[in-house]
Amino acid sequence: MPEDRDDVARFGDLDTRTAPESPEDPRWIARRALADALRALEALCVESDADASTLEQAARDIEALTADLSTRGRRSARQSVREGMAPAEALAWVDRGAMLGRANPIAPPVRLRIEDGRVIGDVTFGPQHGGAPGLVHGGLVATLLDEVLGNVPIKQGVPVATATLDIRYVAPTPLGVPLRAEAWLVRCTGRRYFVAGEVFAGDVQTARAQGVFVDIRGSSFARAIEAQAATGD
Repeated sequence: MPEDRDDVARFGDLDTRTAPESPEDPRWIARRALADALRALEALCVESDADASTLEQAARDIEALTADLSTRGRRSARQSVREGMAPAEALAWVDRGAMLGRANPIAPPVRLRIEDGRVIGDVTFGPQHGGAPGLVHGGLVATLLDEVLGNVPIKQGVPVATATLDIRYVAPTPLGVPLRAEAWLVRCTGRRYFVAGEVFAGDVQTARAQGVFVDIRGSSFARAIEAQAATGD
């Protein structure tokens, strides 16, 4: 494992921990509740058999809610980085991520745990995540593997960016059933972490992957993220 360095960029301190199971901030709790409600709505948007007038009214109601929320202010991750608040707000932004974020309605979300030295991701994809009928979109299977493999060094306290990800789709991945993604460290060379993983539906392997993840502490990547944030939203 690479030795710690003193030239750690602020962005390089992010995403090395897990968002709390029960946050104390009322706004955080409410954001999760809103995300849960929106996930249920997304699934119904895909599968509802309601008549056209009902769907049209639902669209108008949602547009009205969106218009109201849009007047209440916004705060982006870029703004957090720009203000130097990224380390202090790191867990909140982890919880808004596209795969792990319980406060993000796009996320399934994936729940991570450590078991026998492996990172395990448990998830069930809904109808809004479909590709072929009844199956998870292959791009989301890839994203799941990217997230779980990347968390192998992350859970060791090393923030990383994906350098390569090679995926083999072994069998169709079904919607609506619990899936398990597993990942483990193969080797570490300097700043590069070589990681492998697989996805299971029950006892059936549906995909496997190998990836290379690069330690971004003090790197040009971390500085580029800060520079981009400095330009505004």
